Amino acid sequence: MRKNKAKFLILAAAFALAFSYSAMAAKKVDYTQLVKEYLDVTGSRATSEKAIDNMIAMYKSTMTDIPDEIWDAFKEKIAERFVERMVEIYEPIYRKYLTEKDLQDAIAMYKTPIGKKLVSVNPDITSDAMQAGQELGMTIASDMMEIISEYYGWDDEEDEE
Repeated sequence: MRKNKAKFLILAAAFALAFSYSAMAAKKVDYTQLVKEYLDVTGSRATSEKAIDNMIAMYKSTMTDIPDEIWDAFKEKIAERFVERMVEIYEPIYRKYLTEKDLQDAIAMYKTPIGKKLVSVNPDITSDAMQAGQELGMTIASDMMEIISEYYGWDDEEDEE
């Protein structure tokens, strides 16, 4: 009787362990899927699709003999490949810095009203920041040239003679 009880306890423990492992495995989210979802909720996927549209429009204007059906097929094929490639490139980078939980939390944040607002205004922020950065760069270059001119004793009036 003791042997049967011991076998039963071992068998019950094995089932409990197997059940808890399968529950954990079912609960674990695929990191690749999280990266894809993150690209979707942050607008990165939509931005890449717009870039593809712009690229196709540019080629269409110079390659007018290619029918629209070909361009449509190309867009469909290249858009999916582009997203797959983005995931391949970004996944190891995200894994280096972000846990599954970090990505899940970021995705949840981007689904909130402020997250959605950030996605909608990010292209404008990026554009404005690029312009401001260029202006800052020109100011720094001008300041640098002024300091160098002072150091070497260069005088603008001498250049005019």
